[in-house]
Order: sequence, then C-alpha cells, then structure tokens
Amino acid sequence: MTPPPLPPLTFRERVAAACGFAAALLYGVHSTLPDLPGPFEIVNIGSDRYRFQWVSGAASIGSIVGMSVLPWLRSRIGLWRCYLGGLWLYAAGGLAGVWVREDTILAATTAVAAVGTGLVITTVLSILWAEFPDRRDWAIGLYVGGLYLGRIIAPSVSAALVDEPSWRSAVAAPAAAAGLVLVGAFESHHADAPRGTRDPFDFPGLALLVAWVTCLFIGVSRFHLWDWDTSDDAAVVYAVGAVTLVGFFVRQLTAAHPLFDLSLLRNHHFAMAVVIKALADATVITVLLAVTRYMVGDRGYPRTTAGLVLLPCVPGMILALALTSRFGTRDNRKLRLVLGMVGLAVCTWQLGRIDLFTDKWWLAGVLTVWAGCAGLAGSPVICINFDGLTPKQVAASSSIKNVMRVVPTMVGVGVLAIAMDARTDAILDVERQTVEANRPPIADVTARIQQQIGPYSALPADLPEQAGSVVSGWARANARVWATQAVIQWFAVIAAAGAVLSLFLRPLPADAPGPLRG
Repeated sequence: MTPPPLPPLTFRERVAAACGFAAALLYGVHSTLPDLPGPFEIVNIGSDRYRFQWVSGAASIGSIVGMSVLPWLRSRIGLWRCYLGGLWLYAAGGLAGVWVREDTILAATTAVAAVGTGLVITTVLSILWAEFPDRRDWAIGLYVGGLYLGRIIAPSVSAALVDEPSWRSAVAAPAAAAGLVLVGAFESHHADAPRGTRDPFDFPGLALLVAWVTCLFIGVSRFHLWDWDTSDDAAVVYAVGAVTLVGFFVRQLTAAHPLFDLSLLRNHHFAMAVVIKALADATVITVLLAVTRYMVGDRGYPRTTAGLVLLPCVPGMILALALTSRFGTRDNRKLRLVLGMVGLAVCTWQLGRIDLFTDKWWLAGVLTVWAGCAGLAGSPVICINFDGLTPKQVAASSSIKNVMRVVPTMVGVGVLAIAMDARTDAILDVERQTVEANRPPIADVTARIQQQIGPYSALPADLPEQAGSVVSGWARANARVWATQAVIQWFAVIAAAGAVLSLFLRPLPADAPGPLRG
C-alpha cells in the first residue's frame, strides 16, 4: 500500500534543511578550497612548500580530533550544541586566519577551524535525521548533495575570490558563511538535552590515533625532503609511527570502550563500503588538486581562467545528483555505484592525456563528465556505509568512517606531491641522457629563440644563456606535465579498483535496515 503523502515543510523546517545542506556544503568546500589559493598564501606569508605543509597537516589532524571527540561531547552537552560549536569554531578559526602572516600561527588557526568542520560533518546528518524523522532518505540526499557539490564548486569559487582583494578573501568568505549558517541553525533547529549517562571515552586511544596519523602525515610530506632510508629524523618518525600504530590497534582490541569498534569490520558489506568510499574520495580530491596545479602552475592560466575551466563541473555534478535523487533506490544502488566508479576511472584516465598544449575546452568537457560520474557514485558511496546496520551500529561505526574520510585523502595528496617530484626528476634525467642525440634540433631551437629575443635584449652577449634558460624551462615543464600524466593515471587505476570491489557487494535482504533511496 502506498504510504500517505507527507505534510509540506514549515518555514522553520525549510530553514533547518537549508542550514543542514549549507553545513555539508561548507565541509566539502573546506576539503578542496585551498587547492588554488594555496600557492599564493605561501608567497604572501613568506613561507615555502615544506613549512606550509604543516597548515594542511593541521587541517587533517584537526578534522580527526573534531570527529573523534563527538561521542564524548555529545553525552555532556548534547548534539545540538556540538553542531553549533563546530560552526562557531570553523567561523572563528577561519576569520582569525585571515589576519595571520606567520605559517605556524596559520597552522594553529587552521587546526581550530578543522576541529569545527570535523564536529559539523559528524553531527549534521544526525541533526537532519532528528529534525525530519519521516524523511530520513531525503535528509541523506541533502547531506550527499552538499558534501559533493561543495568539493566541486570550491576551486571555481576560490578563483573568483582570490583576486578580490587577495587570497585572504577566499578564506574569509567560507568562515563568514559558517557564521550565517550558525545563526540560522540556532534559530531553526530543536535543541536536545545531554544524555542522562556520560559514556566513557577512550582518550588513550585518541592520543595514539593522533600520534600515528601525525607520523603518517610527516612521512608523506617530509620524508622525500629528508631522504627515506638515510635520515635520522625519518628513522625516529618510522619508529614512533610503528609503535603508536601497533599500540592503537592493541588498545582498540583490549579496551572496554574502544574508540573504534573493529568488530564491525567483520560485516563484509560495511568493510567493503569503507574501502570503496576511501578509494573514491582519494581519487576525486587528489585528481582535482592535480588538475588545478596543472592549470595554474604548468600552463600558467590566470586564476579566473582556471576557475572557469572547472565551472562546468558544477552543472555536471548537479545533474547527476538530481537524477540520483529522483530515480535512485536501493535496488539500483549497486548498478549506479559501479557505473559511476567505472566512469570516474575512464575519465580520470582521459585526464592523464594532458600535456602542455591540451585545449582548455577539451579539458573542461572531460572534467564535466568526470564530475557527473563522481556525482553518480556519490550517493551510493555514502549510502552503502549505512546499509544493513542498525541505528546502534551506525553510531558505533562513525569513528571508523570519519577517520577513513580524512586519512586516504591526506595520503593521496602526499603521494601526489612525492610522485610529482620523483617522476619529474626521473624524466629530466632521461632527457639529459638523450641530449646528445637531440643536439641538432636543440641547436636550431636555441638559434631561433635568440633571433626572437635579440631585438629586445640590452646585452647581446647574454642571448645564448637566455635562450638556453628558455629551452631548459620548457624541458622541465614538459617533464612535470608527463609526471602529472603518470600520477593521474595511477588514480585512474585506483578508481577502477573501487569499481571492481563494487561488483562484490552482496545484495541485501528486503527487510535489511538502511536507506531505501539514494
């Protein structure tokens, strides 16, 4: 029998839904917004690549802390106050970072904002479920739409803001938006009371988690600088990371109230879902960062041009999310997931064909289809993490899902930086070894460059050196783009692995708990 239609939403409920969507959007924006302004921040505050990495590391570690302490805070101050507190921390940390001119202090303000985003993203879905108990699948749709749409619009938004008047506006705007969402959420959401009992919390487990994640971050960001196998500093980090990682898992297996309920990983469907989501998130965020760096760094696109190339991704993802909202059900969820991951892998492989002469219209077209495939897989990737789990298991699984939301993308971004340097150097070494065979065309090109710049040179004796500098710069740019091709193709293989794993998801019984739509 068809259920009776639900009553229309009241004005307060509409505001609550809009605030929940905006909160998820802000988290998505937070994950990809620094891609374009980052290089300009480094120059503006007088930092460098390796010192500035502490800022991105603070964002990852702060998010993990915010996500992990939620159960402890919820039992003491209530979910509603956790949600509002997360929005306040995000707004305060972001606005404080606008005025900073020191990378260490910027890392601290970024960590504060990241704790806020961690609290927000872990509470917003529960807040929406509490507000709309009869529209839980619809609430998941709002959550998924905001999260993935925020990731895809952030680079274009930052491109529009970074010049007006500076990169600081790209930091201030989301923080100010969080303040507006805070006001709307305070007025529209129902407050909940703290729980009658204060559940024990695994603070030693949290300390061990933060320790080994910090060591992992140092490894993927600094070991390439220090030298992987000869540096004393790297050896210390190796040792501390190994000890804390083993200690963390021992703690989770022996504690009465562990931070992670590892028994959930015995559930085949949930374990597969966590891995598939990690592969999808790492692919989307890392490839988007690689393409942004390619356009701004290797091709020298103006910031607004790079944003315009990425802009068609927005309607591509909106269309995919809208189709999922209209036609997505549990029955076709696996099919949509497989098709989305296959499309993501194919489009990512196509993006691996970019070079120094790739047409921006072709790039925009492939990115649009790529974003559509990410949107097609987005809702299934989220929903399969809830399939077959009881409400108690959903709550217990939050720590695992939250850490797997951050760690794979952190590793993906680190691998991107390491692989880009290593592949670029390797390709340049090969080019140097073939320079004798290529000497005649190099001589012709160098002579032609001297003819072109000769009329504008004040020192004709410097023309050979200037022409040689142009040729060597072109060779390095080519090597870097070829390295970008290789790294993007690696992530195409990762997306393909996610598609293959999706084929092994077992069908659920008709009466299994979990979202029926999406």
